[in-house]
Amino acid sequence: MNKDKLPNYIAKHLNRLTFPVIIKFDDKYPFMHYADNEKELGKVFVKVLEDRLDDWFYEDKIPEDQIPLTIEQIEKLPECYKKDALEKQEHYIKRQREVEENNRIYKLAHEAVAEKSGEKAWECIQSQSDGEYGYYEIIPIEKLRI
Repeated sequence: MNKDKLPNYIAKHLNRLTFPVIIKFDDKYPFMHYADNEKELGKVFVKVLEDRLDDWFYEDKIPEDQIPLTIEQIEKLPECYKKDALEKQEHYIKRQREVEENNRIYKLAHEAVAEKSGEKAWECIQSQSDGEYGYYEIIPIEKLRI
């Protein structure tokens, strides 16, 4: 893996790793992978991403019936309706950012699998790591207690 192209949090993590490592995923059915080096680690993340691509990633959009009034339209409303309309507008803007990020990761996930890119796969998996089944650990073999 090219550490110069990785996001800082990944590059820092790799600098602290001592290979070989075990990659442990917490899932409905927990499993582990072994990697001797950074290249093998990238292959593990691509494989995991391939297995979970359809479960974890989707093309997102906001239904047209949820698009709020524009600011210009809100300004023309009676005062009693403006606060509610502005709150809906703020919610929509927040949701729009979420949709953009979901779609960026969706596209990146498909690129990662097509290109067999460990770096891209790692970023996609990292985006899911706070979910119920996305948590993982990278454990150097030397730190395992037997």
